[in-house]
Amino acid sequence: MSVKLIRLTTGEMLLANTSIENNAYTLKKPAWIAQLKQGEFALVPWLPLAKEDVVTLSGDKIMYCLEPEIGILNEYNSAFGSGIVVPGGVKPLSLSL
Repeated sequence: MSVKLIRLTTGEMLLANTSIENNAYTLKKPAWIAQLKQGEFALVPWLPLAKEDVVTLSGDKIMYCLEPEIGILNEYNSAFGSGIVVPGGVKPLSLSL
């Protein structure tokens, strides 16, 4: 598993620890990327009321699955993941998608 930036066919953009097998995407600790205002984003738990923090989606629900920019990866790891921060990233609040 590795952290991926995922765009769903519904338009939602997620960050999650992701594995892909047989056109099925397993997302662990998914976080929704909410745009606050132009150039400012927040990470929000995508399954806040679920008992489990893992969901599997079929590939037809995924528009793309990419490596995230280091800054947003660091934010995700700090809030939802391992806590490991990779040096050299930009602040995710300065990103514009």
